[in-house]
Amino acid sequence: GNIYAEVDLLKGLKYRIELSANTEFSENTEFAPKNRLNDDADLWLRNGDWYSTNIKNLLTYDFSFGQHRFTALVGQEALDSHWKSTNTDGHGFPSNDVFTMTMAETTNSQSYIGSQSLSSYFARLLYDFGGRYGLTASIRRDQSSKFDPVYEDGKNQIGYFPAVSVSWKVTKENFMQWIPENYFSNLKFRVGYGETGNQQIPNNLYSSLLSTYNIPLNLNNPNLTWETMKQTNIGVDVTLLKRLNISADWYNKESANFLFQLPLPDYLTGGLGQYGGINAPYSNIGSMQNRGIDISANYVLRNDNFEWSSNFVFSKYTNKLMDLINGMSDITKDVNLNGYQPMTATNTIIGQPIGMFYGLKANGLYRNEADLSNAFETFGGAPQLGDVRYVDVNGDGVIDLKDRTTIGNPHPDFTFGFTNSFRYKAFDLS
Repeated sequence: GNIYAEVDLLKGLKYRIELSANTEFSENTEFAPKNRLNDDADLWLRNGDWYSTNIKNLLTYDFSFGQHRFTALVGQEALDSHWKSTNTDGHGFPSNDVFTMTMAETTNSQSYIGSQSLSSYFARLLYDFGGRYGLTASIRRDQSSKFDPVYEDGKNQIGYFPAVSVSWKVTKENFMQWIPENYFSNLKFRVGYGETGNQQIPNNLYSSLLSTYNIPLNLNNPNLTWETMKQTNIGVDVTLLKRLNISADWYNKESANFLFQLPLPDYLTGGLGQYGGINAPYSNIGSMQNRGIDISANYVLRNDNFEWSSNFVFSKYTNKLMDLINGMSDITKDVNLNGYQPMTATNTIIGQPIGMFYGLKANGLYRNEADLSNAFETFGGAPQLGDVRYVDVNGDGVIDLKDRTTIGNPHPDFTFGFTNSFRYKAFDLS
């Protein structure tokens, strides 16, 4: 739930406080009785709770003179979350009728507890001149518990994110007044630049965590800090016939110091956890770019009893990896086959789109003996009729992991959508 209070301190000066809190409790009991399919009666107990609190303090000042209007805001926000859980399982109960954990022959128990917090200070200024020119400028300071509070006096916890935008409503100018408003009622240009921070990674990665067997779970990285997304945007809004609204935007978005788990080889990490390996560290490993256009159009026709609304959206973008740290040239991502066997599924190379599909390139099937007579040795063996014929990419006369290459692009050429909504009196259809 949430509550707030607001008070006018002076003319145009307003103070507002907002308090919100959420909590959740969960309890789960699952019992599998002894029967023909289950040799031992088993019991699982899971208990957990979670709560978060948020507080905002906002001070707003509105003032104007002539055609100048200003709105200034300063604020503070604190978000705090806590959670804990206990999972216990017991096995070998003497009876299916009475089961408590103390009656189990063997028991196992695991528990975890965690928390995270985010503290922010921010300021924003809005300026408008006669409804024609607009300016918005803001700055925020965020401090996250996801990053090391001790290393270099905790400076990696803090990020500063400015933003500024300007707009010009051309149809408010005197030289545009000769055009009837019924035909051309709005033409507005917008230009903006802004930075936002990303800290969406698991907790405590700046330190080494221990498993229940007191062995390390991960390689730590105290240098972790904020990922910064820097975006430039140029846009235009047009309204025709008071019914057709069109917006078009060009944007260039760069993610600097983006957060990612380093793709370290198994000889450094020890492989999967069940083999005694530890997780590779997360790091700020490079930058990527998204550049594209967004276009939307909305047309509304209405009278007393009928309304028809049409919406069209179109989007096209290009994506590429700009650079990587420490001489890295690519990023691979593995998936597990059969639940445990890793296989590289994507490979991201500097200058190319993110997450390109990676593997052996297929060239049909072996359909007859003539095909097999010209077949390459494939992973140490001879292919059979019906097997996939792979391309010998490196030309060494054999098919193996060295022949893997880019085999697909996960990013669409473009996306679009078109929807219509109709309303007649109390009936509607989409």
